[in-house]
Amino acid sequence: MSRALFSFNFNSFNFLSCRQLNWRSSSPNSWRVLSPLTSQFDKVAPVRHSSRLPPKPISKWLSTKAVAAKRERRRLERRWLSTRDDRDRLKYRRASRSANKLINNSRRDFFRNRLLECDNQPHDKRWRIVNDLLHSHVTDKTSDENKHLRIINSSPAKSSPC
Repeated sequence: MSRALFSFNFNSFNFLSCRQLNWRSSSPNSWRVLSPLTSQFDKVAPVRHSSRLPPKPISKWLSTKAVAAKRERRRLERRWLSTRDDRDRLKYRRASRSANKLINNSRRDFFRNRLLECDNQPHDKRWRIVNDLLHSHVTDKTSDENKHLRIINSSPAKSSPC
């Protein structure tokens, strides 16, 4: 949940209602005090709702090169879809093949290294590693940006808006 503040129209915002709020009579965090202010904000900067899907939970094996290649592939795909130029399609396909190779190599290397760790381990640690490989619950490496946006959007405002 966020507001489109970049297109905020200061001329249409009613600052008088903000001045008329009685900030001293109750807590500044009270919804009773803030509801007239938020209704004014809703008129000039409505709340936007995002519909992005959450990341896939099983990609802890992606290397940083593979993550960068996936982003580049997606960028080139968006460019090709917007221009419909054959040269952009060829760049996208080349990037797609390269990204797929990096993703597969990254997955292979991760599993190989984890299984090689098992050789010198006692049987209980061996089974713990195998269980971790089969039933992964670690979130996606590419979700850092989403996590930061959730933290920013969920934190309360530190100062009064007026």
